[in-house]
Amino acid sequence: MTARVLADSTTVVHEDTVSLNAPAEWNAANGSHVATVAVPGTAVPGDRVGVWVDDHGDQVAAPTPASEAADYAVCAAALMWLVVVPTRVGLWALIGGGWTGLARRMVQGASRFHRRRRRLFDQRAAGAHDDGVALGR
Repeated sequence: MTARVLADSTTVVHEDTVSLNAPAEWNAANGSHVATVAVPGTAVPGDRVGVWVDDHGDQVAAPTPASEAADYAVCAAALMWLVVVPTRVGLWALIGGGWTGLARRMVQGASRFHRRRRRLFDQRAAGAHDDGVALGR
């Protein structure tokens, strides 16, 4: 959308930038709109400058340039790799290690149980003690 500059520009000093602004008028959304817009240093009343407007014809900020959007996407992907992947690996190691350790303890316990049971049955099969008392009581 193009707007017509209505008056000379004024210099606006921000914390880290300097801009030139001037009142401008444009027609959009079935009406006339006037607002202060950024203008080039050579702008004089009557010049045409570009403005971004919404569906109601009100001035809005320009869309994010494609290169800046790509930078945001790269940063987001890097953040995902730096935060999510190590977290998932850590959880996998913690949970996987926990289940592995539990399974190992269960197998060791079962092996101990079977060794004791086999020893008891072997002793019973060999007979009673010399005094006639059965084993395992």
